[in-house]
Amino acid sequence: MVTSKTARYNLAICCWLFCVFIVIGLAGIVAWLSLTPQNPNLRISRTNFPVQNSSMIFDLEVFNPNKRMGIYYSVINLELHTDGDVVGMNSIPGFYQGYKNNTTLKLVINAGRKFWQGGDVDFMVRVKTDVKFRIIRWMTKAHRVIYEERFRNVKIKI
Repeated sequence: MVTSKTARYNLAICCWLFCVFIVIGLAGIVAWLSLTPQNPNLRISRTNFPVQNSSMIFDLEVFNPNKRMGIYYSVINLELHTDGDVVGMNSIPGFYQGYKNNTTLKLVINAGRKFWQGGDVDFMVRVKTDVKFRIIRWMTKAHRVIYEERFRNVKIKI
């Protein structure tokens, strides 16, 4: 009789510990899935080619798709490429973007030379930055984000 009470007691403790491990494991999976950050979405929404100089003006839309996670951007570096060559560069200071926020940045890249003469132009804009995600009060390590957008056969009227 003593052995059966001891066996039932040991079985109850094992079942209880198993349930505790299952609950802790499920809570860990839910926390991991809800706290996994997503990279920001970048998109060039508008371009402008002033006729009088060799600068180009872009509107860069930056969207933070994360819920309850802000993003710290370091210095944002911009490069303008055409025919495989870098023809212009610029950088803008970093900033903080709150969660579920859409920010539009006006960017000016001064090309070293005016590579368009009217007609069709092919070029690429590359945006590079490092981001840190702010999750509640915790900051993640820096992650590199590189965005490239190619423009083909853009018609420029002079």
